[in-house]
Amino acid sequence: MHVLVMAQAPVPGRVKTRLCPPCSAEQAAHLAEAALADTLTAALDAGADRCVLALEGPPGPWLPAGVEIVAQRGDSFGARLDAAWADAGGPGLQIGMDTPQVTSAILAAALDRLDDGAECLLGPATDGGWWAIALRSAPPALFAPVPMSRPDTGELQRRRCVALGLTVEALAPQRDVDSIADALAVAGMAPDTRFAAAVADLDLGFVGAAIGDRAAEHTAVLRATTGEVVPLDVTRWTNEATPAERALLARSVAPVVDLGCGPGRHVVALAERGVPVLGVDVSPAALGHARDRGATVLERSIFEPLPGSGRWGSALLLDGNIGIGGDPARLLARAAELLGPTGRLLVEVGDPGSPSVQLTVRVEAGGRHGPWFDWSLVAAEDIHALATATGWKVSDVWGDEGRWFAQLDR
Repeated sequence: MHVLVMAQAPVPGRVKTRLCPPCSAEQAAHLAEAALADTLTAALDAGADRCVLALEGPPGPWLPAGVEIVAQRGDSFGARLDAAWADAGGPGLQIGMDTPQVTSAILAAALDRLDDGAECLLGPATDGGWWAIALRSAPPALFAPVPMSRPDTGELQRRRCVALGLTVEALAPQRDVDSIADALAVAGMAPDTRFAAAVADLDLGFVGAAIGDRAAEHTAVLRATTGEVVPLDVTRWTNEATPAERALLARSVAPVVDLGCGPGRHVVALAERGVPVLGVDVSPAALGHARDRGATVLERSIFEPLPGSGRWGSALLLDGNIGIGGDPARLLARAAELLGPTGRLLVEVGDPGSPSVQLTVRVEAGGRHGPWFDWSLVAAEDIHALATATGWKVSDVWGDEGRWFAQLDR
């Protein structure tokens, strides 16, 4: 009886690339190494006769004693799974390196079920894949024909097992670490692991503190000194621009300055269309990730001197950035200084019926928090009066994908 671990060597730029951004390649590799170390410790302590590591890449100092190594081989991940089972033999339990919260007790219980006569145990992942499979014997080509990295991969693998005559029983679902939201959530599930310690060591600035689990409404919030809590849907900061955002960006007049650009998804989306664009932000961590994506950005307060002042065609204030500094009137006046005489300002506003307020807030996420700062909310109905008071004309207000935007023109 063995535990077979499928893993990549934790080499920066080769492993956990979906964590980048907000992580750097080195940070992602550090998390991968910690997750692999936790997984191998659990595998060694599960009571199996052997612990086999099917490894892509070179071994390193993270490798504990007592682990057999076989090299991964095959053109696809499915083919490498088939080859690893052929090399390790059976019976056994196979896991990956993406579930560092899995304990030796969980693995030992699965091995006991296999020893008691189970033919095939399959553990579904919460993203639709699978995190573990236990087999008395692995039929040839059990994995290669199954499409990987899809929302239905777990179900397709179950059907493949059944088609080959296996009786499939379920293991408890587990969450894979594919994104920074997953990393924060899994670290919270297993706070005593190396992985949790590695997550705690991350220095991701405002972005790292704010990014949480979109499925948990209050994982990332703005908390005000007065007690109000504003949920943040901030995982979108590190994703690509959404269709609604691309439609908004199509309204921009070149050249464009993105005020409070964060990790730079709007800058990247505009640059891909050939639009001259500059992102401005005060967060070194966020700007590092923006530069990694190829964005042209500048580390500076938007209230400090900026290049091209008076000549920009459009400015962006999205993702709540109309609240920067807690004084929207001052911010709109500053935008007017940056733009040319026919400039355009594209802003995100609050839902109709929501309050317009000025607050002192901080970001809280994953048990961490940033410093207090002044911030404002401006509702869709109130953008008209604010625009008029600062020399702007509201040309349009619209909703898309559950968010509200306004176009202001000089």
